[in-house]
Amino acid sequence: MKYYLVGIKGAGMSALALYLKSKGYDVVGSDISKYFFTEDKLIENNINILEYDSNNITNEYIYIIGLSINEENLEFKKIKDLGLIYYYYNDYIKRFVKERLIAVSGTHGKTTTSYLIKQMADISYIIGCGEGEFKNSTHLVLEACEYQNHFLSYNPRLLIIQSLDYDHPDFFKNKEELINSYQKMASNSEMVLINGDDPNSKKIKHSNIIRYGINNDNDFIIKNIEIKNNKYEFNLEGFGINIKLYCNILGLHNLRNYVAAYLSLYLLNIDVIKKDDFILPKRRMTRYQYNKNILIDDYAHHPNEIISLYESIRLLYPHNIYKYKVIFQSHTYSRTYKFKKSFKKVLKVFDEVYIKDIFSSSREKENKRLQKKLDLYFNEYKKYTNECLLQIDGSKDEVWIFLGAGDTNLLIDELRKNNNKIIKL
Repeated sequence: MKYYLVGIKGAGMSALALYLKSKGYDVVGSDISKYFFTEDKLIENNINILEYDSNNITNEYIYIIGLSINEENLEFKKIKDLGLIYYYYNDYIKRFVKERLIAVSGTHGKTTTSYLIKQMADISYIIGCGEGEFKNSTHLVLEACEYQNHFLSYNPRLLIIQSLDYDHPDFFKNKEELINSYQKMASNSEMVLINGDDPNSKKIKHSNIIRYGINNDNDFIIKNIEIKNNKYEFNLEGFGINIKLYCNILGLHNLRNYVAAYLSLYLLNIDVIKKDDFILPKRRMTRYQYNKNILIDDYAHHPNEIISLYESIRLLYPHNIYKYKVIFQSHTYSRTYKFKKSFKKVLKVFDEVYIKDIFSSSREKENKRLQKKLDLYFNEYKKYTNECLLQIDGSKDEVWIFLGAGDTNLLIDELRKNNNKIIKL
């Protein structure tokens, strides 16, 4: 079979492309010319990326359409005009992915938890950091995003819910609407594994629900947490078991991600690969050393994610030694405006903050009026200019955090091009 993916650089689409390629199918796709980090793996796997052009469309492919693609996309219009076979991303997975699904959901932690599962077990995966692979396995770990209720297409064997902070205000009117969608998703699932420390997640009802966390009212309880040699050592107790486990990714949010990953495999009787040197996915606390400076690239784009990142940084780079400096680019106007008070508050934990213009993404059109309004609201912080990068010279104990789900990572790439002393950790 030959597949053509419209919007192939999207996080889920690029992962699906890699999954299909590893199954032995011919895969090609199209997108805008702008660089996205997801294209690296596509190029590495010899998947051709074309620019959008109606002349690309022929009757030799099965077409898969990214969820961000609208009706005005010139390739999508031609596909429909010619009456060619096409599926949206989530519909294709629902109809043609035959492995049993471990669906990882929640406002935060989806990508990291999915990425930990794929390191713990020899199973197929489609993850929203642009990584996917088919393996000869009975199960597949799928990052299942709640945006526009796309995840309601799936019927998982196991659903993981990490947290239910209110997000995507351009789609969900309020927190209750978000929770209702997750309740529907839980009803689609055979088993539900939730973070029992999260008060909103605890509102989900299901006949086969299992809760994990630090609090004593959970089914599986994380106990005796210690940090030794930059690793967590802890006990996991529940249902008559008491297991000693190790997690080398610091931050209590990451500890919960690790436990969710471990329990998903334990509950499904899938063999766990024993290791304690797990790595995070791209743009999740990706670290670089530049003499005395530490540079961190992180995708956090919700106020609570930023706080969790701050807590992890403090464990690795104590604030009494290091100054914390941030270049922050918020993601979407709707999210920034809705949570502006929370963003303003959380950014105060850093020593210096530089604000880039909002990354609107494919969901929204550029809004200069709202940009100016938000510039005024955040005027206690400095506006980012290219001069900011000149301050990063490696001479001081500083942690520079390139923060947000936009393209601040390109600033680190720019620095690395001009300086071979910047080393990835």
